[in-house]
Amino acid sequence: MKIKLFVIFLFVVFLKANAQEFKLGKVSIKEVEEKVYPNDTTASAAILFNNARTYFKYDIKFGFSIVTENSYRIKIYKKDGLNWANYKLPYRTGYDKLNDDRVEFSDGVTYNIENGKIVKTKLNREGVFKTAINKNWKEATITMPNVKSGSIIEFKYILISENIVEFPDFIFQYNIPVNSSEYDVDIPGFFVYKAVAKRPSEIISESKVTHGSLQFANEYTVNKTESVSFEQQSNRHRAYYIPALKEEPFVDNIENYRISIQHELEKTQFYKEPVKDYSTTWEGVAKTIYIDKDFGKELKERDYITQDLARILKNVNSQTERLDVIFKFVQNKMNWNHKKGYYTDKGVKQAYIDGTGNVA
Repeated sequence: MKIKLFVIFLFVVFLKANAQEFKLGKVSIKEVEEKVYPNDTTASAAILFNNARTYFKYDIKFGFSIVTENSYRIKIYKKDGLNWANYKLPYRTGYDKLNDDRVEFSDGVTYNIENGKIVKTKLNREGVFKTAINKNWKEATITMPNVKSGSIIEFKYILISENIVEFPDFIFQYNIPVNSSEYDVDIPGFFVYKAVAKRPSEIISESKVTHGSLQFANEYTVNKTESVSFEQQSNRHRAYYIPALKEEPFVDNIENYRISIQHELEKTQFYKEPVKDYSTTWEGVAKTIYIDKDFGKELKERDYITQDLARILKNVNSQTERLDVIFKFVQNKMNWNHKKGYYTDKGVKQAYIDGTGNVA
């Protein structure tokens, strides 16, 4: 038993040592020339590494922001994997009291072999797009240049959000294999988040308290910055050689099985301010969402369905039958537009009229 544990320990140490070598811009000829993914010859593409970090920054005018930096290196093996040359990242807009989220892509490069040498093609401005999904969401998209079977692509994005409640999720597992996935999270002591992992046994996690600091401009003094020091929770999450997550015939929600980490904001406590509860109690959860105009207010909208209800429930007396009639009516009338979110994007009345809407 001791020998087995020692072997596992050495394996983890070996993986960590190799993981530190993963950097954008250092692609080998061997990687580009590789014809099939060694652990799954059916794979059309594979993520060679995905390294991310989430941390906080502070602005004297706008307050705290959550910053996520995420880097990818992806190998395209087959024609079916070419869709990975297009990467899409949704981000929030249209806040009442916050600035829109911001997304910036950088270090986009495609690597190919020509005459025995690696040739780089850089992502230019023409390959970056930002489009509106609805009043609350936009989507940033990149289309990597000169991608074909055998190519390796790299890119990095930075997502900045003043929305401290909706902490960005991190996904370790995709529908293609992943060699290495690493995620670092630094959370100042002003915030308490609960980390919720799906399939945590597949993730190597470490946590410790470290010292952090923030610099910000002094609003009363020109060209002068102030600094504040604090303790913070530093979490490191790792997963290696993750197989592709594929649809199963009897699994109706494959997302329940995807290796990932989410963070739920429980409370905040800033200097000389009282504790603000978000989700440590059901009362905190309810208060947060029910006061929002795109959730609580929408629950009060009922008049739009009155006439249809009277029509479909005519001569239907038993409660069980009424429930069944209403359920089938909504099932046939409403359609999901494949957009997520627990806030409405156009309101329940308009969604009812259109017959389509987001999850909310």
